[in-house]
Amino acid sequence: MSILSPHGELDLAGVETLLSHVDRLLQDGPLVIAVDLRGLTFMDASGVHALITAGRRCEAHGRRFTVVRGANQIDRLLKVCGLDGYFDMVSELDQLPDGELMAAAGL
Repeated sequence: MSILSPHGELDLAGVETLLSHVDRLLQDGPLVIAVDLRGLTFMDASGVHALITAGRRCEAHGRRFTVVRGANQIDRLLKVCGLDGYFDMVSELDQLPDGELMAAAGL
């Protein structure tokens, strides 16, 4: 399992960084890739789109994609977009699927 932990804002400026990390991890072969949103203070539509894209890329490679819920405003944005049921979501890292932790990257 690999965990990506973006911090601050996930907007147009940070989307390519997140997706490039996901693509790199998909080459390394972890079965589970998680994005931990707890370090975010802001996310806009481009950040939401990046999560959807990351999830689809994981699915295309036969990998599991999980999102760790963020602050209330981030969680609310995902709910408003109808994505709270779309992603495999957990509230804490200890709720992530079992597996060896391969990498944790702060973005």
